[in-house]
Amino acid sequence: GIPNPEVVNSCTSEQRACCPSLHASFLNQLNPNHFIPLSVRQQQPQHQQQQHQQQQQHQQFSIQNILNHEAQTGGFPNKGFPNDGFSNRRLSVEASPAQRNSVNRNFQPRQCGTRRSFNVYSGISPTADFGEYPWMAVILDTSDNYVAGGVVIADNWVLTAPHALSKRSGLKVRLGDYDVGEASEVPQFPHFEVSVTRVIIHRQFNRKTLANDVALLQLAQHINREQYPHITPACLPFQGQSFNNQRCYVTGWGKDAFGPGNFQRKLQEVDVPLIEGNRCQDMFRRTRLGRRFVLNQRSFLCAGGEKDKDSCEGDGGSPLVCENGNRGWTVVGLVAWGIGCAQENVPAAYINVASYVNFINQHVH
Repeated sequence: GIPNPEVVNSCTSEQRACCPSLHASFLNQLNPNHFIPLSVRQQQPQHQQQQHQQQQQHQQFSIQNILNHEAQTGGFPNKGFPNDGFSNRRLSVEASPAQRNSVNRNFQPRQCGTRRSFNVYSGISPTADFGEYPWMAVILDTSDNYVAGGVVIADNWVLTAPHALSKRSGLKVRLGDYDVGEASEVPQFPHFEVSVTRVIIHRQFNRKTLANDVALLQLAQHINREQYPHITPACLPFQGQSFNNQRCYVTGWGKDAFGPGNFQRKLQEVDVPLIEGNRCQDMFRRTRLGRRFVLNQRSFLCAGGEKDKDSCEGDGGSPLVCENGNRGWTVVGLVAWGIGCAQENVPAAYINVASYVNFINQHVH
């Protein structure tokens, strides 16, 4: 999960592949500005291209070293699941005129980003309350082994990170779950389990760098909102919308510490600050990624960098959500990669969902 049970609203020390990455190591990384196929940029003069290519080769090498060293997708024991706070904060995110105009063309479910109180409380600060994150998805295989985390964005679509998918077929999704160790922890609000009929991975996804690490899962059935009132899609951001310097929330059942940490039975939550891209790049350069590291700011955004508060191993594909004024809770990121877990001044990298709204709109109607 995200936090250590003994640390309020936090993960655990020195871990980055740890918390909200639910099953796909949060350690997988990308370098945004280094991926020409993914970056929207103008043609460069030849000498700049050569310099860029040299930097790109270095960055990919550095990231691959990190992936080889840390990015492992640990599984939950025994058919998928392990053993065993959220403060509301209002954000004011003003959209530009272009963004406001584009929202009319963006897909949004008829109701998104809303939460209801079910008067079922966990009583443990780092542990979310039942129904507090109604868009949370658990991706499983047909043997009930845990595969990844995801987020509901429509009544029959889930958004996730393909690096976290150990397989592309034989998948199903469980929605409305909270305590993965209980068949039905709240009988009046059962979880909804449905098979995946289609997996759409971004055609420019780079498994080595994790650039364009986004995938859509189409579900065999639509969610019946009346039957499952505790399941609601998260809203999508505007294409290119920024939430820098806001405080947002990441959730998952991943480890409470890097390496030997434990997966969590109940859904965990932690609040983390979003960090501006250039500042994040500088912070990563102080790690073993080195001073030549270039963050791919199209593919990634950064959050965290606070001791004992982070996502971690097993949280891959899980959502980072921000409160977006009257538009409701919006998924701005998906757990991707990091350096360890919950280390001070070492943020985590999340898939920048706002860069992929057009990709989503092409398939989700």
